[in-house]
Amino acid sequence: MILPDSFKYSAEEPCPKVSVCVVTYNQKEYIEECLQSLVDQIVPFEFEIIVGDDCSTDGTDAVVSKFASKYPRLVKPILHPKNVGPFKNYWCVHLAARGEYIAHMDGDDYALPGKLATQAQFLNDNSECVLCGHSMIRVVEGVVTIPSKANYPKIATLRAFLQYGNFLAHSSVMYRATHRLFPEMFDDAIDVQMHVARVGRDKVGYLNEFLGAYRVLNSGMVGGYYNSLGMFYRNVDAINAVKKIVDDVDLVSKALFGLCFVWVKNLIGVGKDGLAAEVCELGFVSSFSPVQRATLRVLVLFSPLVRFLLRIKRLF
Repeated sequence: MILPDSFKYSAEEPCPKVSVCVVTYNQKEYIEECLQSLVDQIVPFEFEIIVGDDCSTDGTDAVVSKFASKYPRLVKPILHPKNVGPFKNYWCVHLAARGEYIAHMDGDDYALPGKLATQAQFLNDNSECVLCGHSMIRVVEGVVTIPSKANYPKIATLRAFLQYGNFLAHSSVMYRATHRLFPEMFDDAIDVQMHVARVGRDKVGYLNEFLGAYRVLNSGMVGGYYNSLGMFYRNVDAINAVKKIVDDVDLVSKALFGLCFVWVKNLIGVGKDGLAAEVCELGFVSSFSPVQRATLRVLVLFSPLVRFLLRIKRLF
């Protein structure tokens, strides 16, 4: 994958312990907070911040360039001269990383103090873990909310992705460069597919500490994630990938039902009742229990009421 001319290394630069890979597109409103939170990290090792801007049109690239000028040995920009899409932008940044450990960050999220040092120390101390994530605070329409403490295991296998779903926020993940993935492994992919592919038969760690902030943007959810069933099928693929390693039919079935329930509910919430009904008719749904099948169909049957209740819940 060819990198644009904006990305350069100096021969005398030391190889970092950690590479932070930031991907951004038209996030001028948030990218400065994201990058500042990273350059302010206090760590006992060398690290780098590689920022891939996908030809933003709102001035995001100017903010990235400002940080690169101010912190030339720390911030490395990849400024695409034309739009390459989120998939290629992601791979450009992650393949350019030189660190022993690689952390991912979306340009509208940000790190909390101690994130990089804490995660790197965890991977130093737990060689069986190929990656680790952590708890995240949420920022909804500018308001910070603190979720309840998670009850995820500190060290787990792929079974955790069947028990809890995707419990790793993308911007919380740090992984070993020895488990770097490559674009030819996927036609396209979402975060949970990459987590599953990296972990394989190894182990995943979770730090029950708030070390980052995840920004919830409703427009992004409606415009992308729940606008079609594309992301749904990729989640199904991730569960099926776990199934190849974890031989537990009941757990796989529970995971698939949980996925369907969340998607049917959220599709109804954003007015995609037809897609919600389509999920209920998928072939593997017939293997669910009668109560599970009925639950999904009731949601669709009473979709106006479900949508109203979801809106009331958001208000409070």
